[in-house]
Amino acid sequence: MRNLTSAGYLGGRLLALLLVALLAAALTGCGVGRAGDKEKISKTTDTYLRALADGDTAKACAQLTRRAKGDGCEATLKERLTRPADCIPLATIMCSVPGAQ
Repeated sequence: MRNLTSAGYLGGRLLALLLVALLAAALTGCGVGRAGDKEKISKTTDTYLRALADGDTAKACAQLTRRAKGDGCEATLKERLTRPADCIPLATIMCSVPGAQ
């Protein structure tokens, strides 16, 4: 029978534990796992802006809070998307948002 306090057994367990900890840290650093607040905000903003650029007002409105949507969100966005060229172009807005491309 094997002695559970032997250096080889404990060393193997410590090595395995160390490898699992390193793997978990690496996966977390690669974006695997729960998204933090910053990542959620960035993804929502990106989805909203891309939906507007594509003219998908339903998808854009789905990214907003109830308060931000107000009444008639889709109709309001459609009206704003059809305004004349003297309004601020969407590309200018997207260029001013960090990380938006």
